[in-house]
Amino acid sequence: MKRYGLLGEKLSHSFSKPIHEALGGYPYELIPLSREGLDQFLREKDFAGVNVTIPYKQTVIPYLDELDPSARTIGAVNTIVNRDGRLYGSNTDFAGMRQTLLANRIPVQGKKALILGSGGTSRTAHAVLEELGAAEIRQVSREPAAGQLSYEQAIRAEDTQLIVNTTPVGMFPQTHGIPLELEGFPRLEGVLDVIYNPLRTRLLQQAEKRGIPCAGGLLMLTAQAKFAAEQFLGCTIPESQLEAVYHRLLQEKTNLVLIGMPASGKTALGSRAAAALGREWVDLDEEIVRLVGKSIPEIFAQEGETGFRARERRATEEISLRNGIVISTGGGCILDPQNVENLRKNGWLCYNDRPVSLLSAGDGRPLARSREDLAALYQARAPLYQAAADFRLCNDGEEDAALTRLLEAFRKQEKSYSQRT
Repeated sequence: MKRYGLLGEKLSHSFSKPIHEALGGYPYELIPLSREGLDQFLREKDFAGVNVTIPYKQTVIPYLDELDPSARTIGAVNTIVNRDGRLYGSNTDFAGMRQTLLANRIPVQGKKALILGSGGTSRTAHAVLEELGAAEIRQVSREPAAGQLSYEQAIRAEDTQLIVNTTPVGMFPQTHGIPLELEGFPRLEGVLDVIYNPLRTRLLQQAEKRGIPCAGGLLMLTAQAKFAAEQFLGCTIPESQLEAVYHRLLQEKTNLVLIGMPASGKTALGSRAAAALGREWVDLDEEIVRLVGKSIPEIFAQEGETGFRARERRATEEISLRNGIVISTGGGCILDPQNVENLRKNGWLCYNDRPVSLLSAGDGRPLARSREDLAALYQARAPLYQAAADFRLCNDGEEDAALTRLLEAFRKQEKSYSQRT
């Protein structure tokens, strides 16, 4: 059997296996290797085609018999094909990144750009930006060589209009990281982060808050896989197949997150949505109870609201690392901006907005013991729910109707690839 796979150092975060198997119809392996293991693997040549990721995109070059022009110019390889014992290297990241910038209408021509990072993917980014007509390209590194900027220098480059992150900062599982804050760039018009896990890094979330066109790495990953698979198989894969695989993967990896008032039905709606989608359901309050071994009223009584919120933050951070689940949050979860940021990394947030007149007070809820409590909470929190949400569900009728509207909205959350281009 012909062997296909991905070579890298740490691959537990990778989405490449389902993408390649859907695009090419062949078994695809994740092959984590040390440098010694990489040497042996490439010398044995027991494969038909492989992709290459961090940190080996430049390391593999001396093992290759031939490079295509783009890989030679860039100086980095992410695709290797074995043709009768001769290894041919190419760079399909170039086409994938180019397609992502164009599909998301991130402006490049005539713009002043910063590329964060100095590895193989940064070389690809430089070549793409140059090809698309960037006016100025500056590279940023923790250990800058001649002609490069340090991060301290980069944050003073206020004329920057485009930022491309090619570093792993912010990647799973260290999703709290961010290579630099965007607040110091008043002229920023576009952001590309090649990270795809999580789906929305902190860098992308900052861009979204400012309404700046931006994109993560999932489309780039899917597009470069299409181009690599075409080389593996020696055939052309239709663009429609790329669209279908990308959209399906995005849907599968995105968490459905319900936020809203206490007693608004997030638990019932979440459990039913999970069943309809064939997903695991997590009730955040129940998860806290499980971890602590105490009920919510007991935690409030013994630790106060401050203690409960600290536990809620830890549970939210952990749950948010996961993909493809349904999460019902507690009513006060969105009071902490850090919780919102964590939930948005892999989540589509739905505000389950149920009128106060239909909410039930009490039932062990420490901050909603009476209808007056609920009315005051609603007045204070409704703007916060709305600001955090990707979608507002007006849940003022039967649960069946609300569930139908929720599932329809979730399935339409992302415009298809063809619509965006």
